[in-house]
Amino acid sequence: NKSLEKYFSLSDTQYLVGLCALVAGFVLLWLGWAYNYWMFIVGIVVLAVGMALFIFGSIGRVNPDAVDSKRDVALEDFGREQLEDARLEKRLSAHVKPVYVVQYAFEGEGLESRKSRDGVWRTSYVSAFRIFFTRDGIIVLSRVFSLLDDHDERHEAKEYKYSELGRAEIVRDSVRLASGKQKFTVSRARLHITDASGNDVLLAQVHDDMDADALADTINRTIEHGSAS
Repeated sequence: NKSLEKYFSLSDTQYLVGLCALVAGFVLLWLGWAYNYWMFIVGIVVLAVGMALFIFGSIGRVNPDAVDSKRDVALEDFGREQLEDARLEKRLSAHVKPVYVVQYAFEGEGLESRKSRDGVWRTSYVSAFRIFFTRDGIIVLSRVFSLLDDHDERHEAKEYKYSELGRAEIVRDSVRLASGKQKFTVSRARLHITDASGNDVLLAQVHDDMDADALADTINRTIEHGSAS
């Protein structure tokens, strides 16, 4: 967990400045070699400074892939019992495929966050859920856990008949997340499923796209028809 803490706390500034200085230094060296002695000297200095910044900026850096890997390893057994249940497999709908969603959660106690160069917001909390559609109901299980400490909130698999369900909707809002010393307003989407009495069945983060709306529509259609067959 210590290495992951560095991912959220270390800045890329020194590393990126060093990388740019290296490129500029090589360009100055080439121009100096071809045209001007003093430009060559400046190129050596810029190259040396760039190399130092690049090396020191690289020390302790954690690649975003390492964060994703930690997340994936923690979820290896999530829903395995249901996936390997032969009796459940026979009950599953042939028309509506099971749903598995994993997202970096945008809320949680002591939340750490960072926007990576790939444009993805990664945080210290992970939200995951699975929904299995049987011919007469759904089975829902969810989990929210921290990559940095022992927080692990699990909701074991629970089955609901379609007649017991109310509706599903995508709830959209915005949150403030920090990346380095800056704060940004970031949009968030969550799937909210309620039972017939309005009680929460699931409230979990999803990727904010058309697939999220399609998922809510699919759940509502199965509730309306009372069947996923």
